[in-house]
Amino acid sequence: MTPDTTEQIPHLLNLLLTRGIGQTLCRRLVEAAGSAEAVTTADPAVIAGVRGIRGNAAAELQEAVRATAASGEAQREIDRCRETRTRLIHLGSDRYPRALRLIPDPPP
Repeated sequence: MTPDTTEQIPHLLNLLLTRGIGQTLCRRLVEAAGSAEAVTTADPAVIAGVRGIRGNAAAELQEAVRATAASGEAQREIDRCRETRTRLIHLGSDRYPRALRLIPDPPP
């Protein structure tokens, strides 16, 4: 993922808020596409090559992520975190806990 920036957080939330995408698939998608933001615009063949994507579901998955993004749910979640002074971090962040980095399947 990217260095310690908050740019990817809305895109990561869009992935994680999309039905059928959990932590592991989210991480695989980001690794394949190069960033959370790029998942929706990547060549569907790239997405189709991700372990956990069945058959020709890549384009459908990308459309589902775009629909989640359009819903504004990620921004509402970010706003709720700001209201409660909760800091959102991601696996690529310098603030990500070292102990979590060391587990076999760390949260994105």
